[in-house]
Amino acid sequence: MKIGELAVRAKLAASAIRYYEQEGLLAPPPRVGGIRVYGPQVMHELAVVQFAKDAGFTLPEIKQLLHGFPSSTPASERWKKLARRKIAEMEETIARARAMKTMLERVMKCECRDLKQCAQGMARRAEARRRILARTSHWGKRSTAGPASRTRIPAQTSS
Repeated sequence: MKIGELAVRAKLAASAIRYYEQEGLLAPPPRVGGIRVYGPQVMHELAVVQFAKDAGFTLPEIKQLLHGFPSSTPASERWKKLARRKIAEMEETIARARAMKTMLERVMKCECRDLKQCAQGMARRAEARRRILARTSHWGKRSTAGPASRTRIPAQTSS
C-alpha cells in the first residue's frame, strides 16, 4: 500500500510515518517508481509504536524496543526491561511532583508582607528543601547529551 493509504488506515499523518522511518523506528519500505510501497506488517509495527508512545516511551526508547535487542529476544522480555525502567522513572517523577506540591501547599500559608521577607524565610529553609528534593530525585544527574536524549538513569536501590 502507498503511504497515503497507510496513513489513513493507521490514523496518522504521512509525515509522521516518514518521520518514524527517518528516526529508524520503521524500516524504509521498498520503492516502486520512486513511491514507497508498504507491506501489511507495517500496521503491526505502527500499532506497537502508538501503544509505546501512549505508555510514555520516548522515540529512542521505542527504537530500542523495536531494534535494540537481538532478534531472538521475545517481545515480553523487551517490554519488561523497558517497562521496569519507565516505571522507575515515573515513580521518581511522581515523588518529585509530590515534593513540589508540598512546597506549594506551604507557600499558600505565606503571611509575608513582601518578597524580601519571603526570601529571608526561604533562605532559612533552603537546605531542608534541597534535602527533600535530593531524596526524591536524581534530576541533578542528568545526561549531558541534551534534552533530546531524554535518557535518565534509574536511581540505585539497595537489595
